[in-house]
Amino acid sequence: MTRLLALAVCLSGCSLFGGESEIVVDVQLSPEAGVLDVEVTVGGDVVDASTRQPGSYPTATVTVSSKPTTVSCSVASGSAATMGFVRLDLQDGWRYPVTCAVRERDPAEACFGCRGSEAFALDPGLGIPSNQRLWVVWGGDSIDNPPLY
Repeated sequence: MTRLLALAVCLSGCSLFGGESEIVVDVQLSPEAGVLDVEVTVGGDVVDASTRQPGSYPTATVTVSSKPTTVSCSVASGSAATMGFVRLDLQDGWRYPVTCAVRERDPAEACFGCRGSEAFALDPGLGIPSNQRLWVVWGGDSIDNPPLY
């Protein structure tokens, strides 16, 4: 009976074969940022590398199974560059939005469902005003049972 109960608990709340999570990354550049080369990596793999004008860009949705996973964003212009990153402890069956933003204020201040943010000082060689930062903001919710905001 104990084995049957343990199996039922495991089947209802855990994966026997390991699970997957989704990481959804977007990039937001303020008008003051100008044109930048942007590179986004998930778990060490480049998922987007391009030159961007100011604006908001959906970048990539990546399915990952390794836990924890690091998401990094770098912005560059010429020889100047800044990189920011977050290390996520993933839960199976969850979706993790990650925003890489160059702006003055923390994007998490106006975000429902964000779980945290980190600010990284920009290389002065980028020519971006000193009040701007590279922000990495993240959240996470169950794919099958998302919260209602």
